[in-house]
Amino acid sequence: MADVNVDQLAELLWDDPRAFVRQALSDNHYQAVIEWHPEHDERRLVTVPPAHLLYVHHDRPFRISAWRGNSCIQRKSALALKRGGFFVLLQPLNTTREARQDEIIDLKLELFCLRDRPKGTVPCQNLHAQLLLAANGDRQRVDLRLPAEAITPEHTGLCSSELGAYTLARAAWGSIASQYDALLAANLDPKVPVDRVIMLSRCRAWIICRDFSQELTLNCQTLFRASYDNSLHWQFAVPSGMGQTIWVDAVLTLNRHDNVVSIRFSRPPAPDEDDNSLDPTQAVTLVVRPDIEDRSNHHRTKAYTGPEQRFPAAIKATQRHFTFDPGYGHRLQALADLANFHTEPEWSYSVPYPIEKERGLGNSGDLFSPGYFSGELSMATPITLHFRISTTESPALPPPTPAATATFPERPLPLLEALRRSIPHFMTRRDDGHTVIAGYPWFLDWGRDTLICLRGIIAADMFQESRSIIQQFALFEQEGTIPNMIRGNDHSNRDTSDAPLWLFAAVRDYIDRAPEGRDILNLDCGGRSLLAVMESIAQNYWRGIANGIHADRQSALIFSPSHFTWMDTNYPACTPRMGYPIEIQALWINAMDLLASLTGKSTYSQRRDLARESVMTLFVKKDAAGLYDCLNASSGTRACDAQADDACRPNQLFATTLGAISDGAINRSIIDACQPLMLPAAIRSLDDAFVRCPLPLYAPDGSPLNDPKRPYQGHYRGPEDSHRKPAYHNGTGGAWVMPSFCEALVLCYGKNAAPAAKAWLGTAARTMTRGCVGFLPEICDGDAPHTLRGCVAQAWSSTEFFRVLKMVTELT
Repeated sequence: MADVNVDQLAELLWDDPRAFVRQALSDNHYQAVIEWHPEHDERRLVTVPPAHLLYVHHDRPFRISAWRGNSCIQRKSALALKRGGFFVLLQPLNTTREARQDEIIDLKLELFCLRDRPKGTVPCQNLHAQLLLAANGDRQRVDLRLPAEAITPEHTGLCSSELGAYTLARAAWGSIASQYDALLAANLDPKVPVDRVIMLSRCRAWIICRDFSQELTLNCQTLFRASYDNSLHWQFAVPSGMGQTIWVDAVLTLNRHDNVVSIRFSRPPAPDEDDNSLDPTQAVTLVVRPDIEDRSNHHRTKAYTGPEQRFPAAIKATQRHFTFDPGYGHRLQALADLANFHTEPEWSYSVPYPIEKERGLGNSGDLFSPGYFSGELSMATPITLHFRISTTESPALPPPTPAATATFPERPLPLLEALRRSIPHFMTRRDDGHTVIAGYPWFLDWGRDTLICLRGIIAADMFQESRSIIQQFALFEQEGTIPNMIRGNDHSNRDTSDAPLWLFAAVRDYIDRAPEGRDILNLDCGGRSLLAVMESIAQNYWRGIANGIHADRQSALIFSPSHFTWMDTNYPACTPRMGYPIEIQALWINAMDLLASLTGKSTYSQRRDLARESVMTLFVKKDAAGLYDCLNASSGTRACDAQADDACRPNQLFATTLGAISDGAINRSIIDACQPLMLPAAIRSLDDAFVRCPLPLYAPDGSPLNDPKRPYQGHYRGPEDSHRKPAYHNGTGGAWVMPSFCEALVLCYGKNAAPAAKAWLGTAARTMTRGCVGFLPEICDGDAPHTLRGCVAQAWSSTEFFRVLKMVTELT
């Protein structure tokens, strides 16, 4: 301590607290400081990794305190800054050793009046927010088991098949919250993913004992469990009178290779703590009533439009079986092994769909039940129901065979393992190859999504599947384009400037990771090699494509038409980004770099170098951290004449992760710019801040939808055109880009930033138990509490979290 100049340190702290923290570190050493912005971050659940300082500053004096429940764990009054304003540096609120699980604490801040201003000019304020103290990333676990008291209406379980069929069931047995909920939503095209047909929506069930009937609902449910082995488990403790309890298990399993789902009801032994349960060998009566429909998963059933007459007439029943054939070339078959079917039609009218109601898409649907199955249920006589959706030409449902015992994890899974096991649930067939379902329950396969997902699939060492997908989408290439949205065999939608370029990123990863990975360049893609396809994309981008994509020869940057990036909300156009978006330039530079290394052609290296120079010249902000998101321009406008869009978006992270920028200081400024966007397991698509480049949004009728100078919108809800579209890429949190922040962090700062990156990535574990158990969603609200939105299980969310977490783990 004799060599420490205390006065000099005090002067530095007074002048610049961030520099005070940095003074002991080199510029390229990670600084464990999180900045919290009063009157801004109250709407954001700020994540604080273990052993991080919390820096707070304001132009008024203040006092701040952190609370764990009713206990104050830190309280400090702000110190004055030399250049004006006040600050606090809170000591770490969680240390690496203590941080065993994520914890939410309260932050309270009292803003005081300035002494030199008249009283009442600026009133005192009390601000309240919450912080997420992130756990040590190495300790994060995903629990696929929910006790009944933890189950909410948002909790679901997902099973999927290689055909693209799915089960999406609520954790609360028998409940429905969305038109997309279904025990069996079938894909009836054996070759390609198409919109699913829902014919089995739910099953209601009752236990009858001593003439007392008790419905199986959340009231008597004890737990819900999910499994990556395509099974879901509900357990019940059913009151049976005389103070006794009947324990019942219901296990659903979706066949991976057919549109078949089975539900097995059984009587397990009572847990040790229950000493007054009904003997499981004593039979009780089980009654199960299926509720059925016949519709696309994007539609709803309304009985009065015809089904009220057609559905009952479409039922044919035998002792243990019924067939529902509505006459459109497909049918539902139901068969029980140890229960009889009783025809007793009934309708459930106006079943609420609160999710669709909130989205402005209709608030209810009608369900038809043709009757019920009943049988004696005991430990020795479990009852299994089988349901199959097939074309009418398919053979009848075969006699039931004993179902394989479903397996469920005995303990929470490490996060990396859980992410790895979630990935195959998005893999499905396309002709003789593979593709990726972008998200459940409503997406099919998209070009952009699939090629982004490829990087995580490759990281999971699924090389055969990866090779198949690369070949499949290389076959789609036409004059430099790859399909954006694919519907069955229709791949005419090629409105994307990034999908073809993501192919290069995937191929680079495959070459680097797969055994003899370079051999993939000779892969036959319809009479061309994969390398020839990649050169076709590069040459067409440079020459110009009919859809409007072209290169600006002066800068070697790529022009992208309106709504051609992943931020593609349109009609109304809410994030047009027409011009030169930053991530398109990063992807283009990566493509040129890869081709230069593979072919040795100077043309590619020259274009790469010029594009890099142009990014440095045109995208780096002079008066703020980070990069411009886009150089806004109409077609034909040179990049140097475009208008720089100063909106802070996370797309700039790809300039770091894809190697477009090599300057360490600029890469660090990109991280600084994006840190205020970070949410638990997501990242805001736009900062909550004023912009100099306005973004006016208008409804189809011409009415304004936002504040053009502060276009951030924190909630993704309400009707699509007037509310959800304006919010989707203008503040809504996206899961898939968030890992790129952690990747950039480690690329910039190396191993010493790895614990922080793991902690941020580890927040996925909490998210994976908030909605669809074991999966990551598509998006969340930008504003706290960051309600989960969009697809309940999104492919690129899982694959990108897995890829980056594995990269960081291997680094350490």
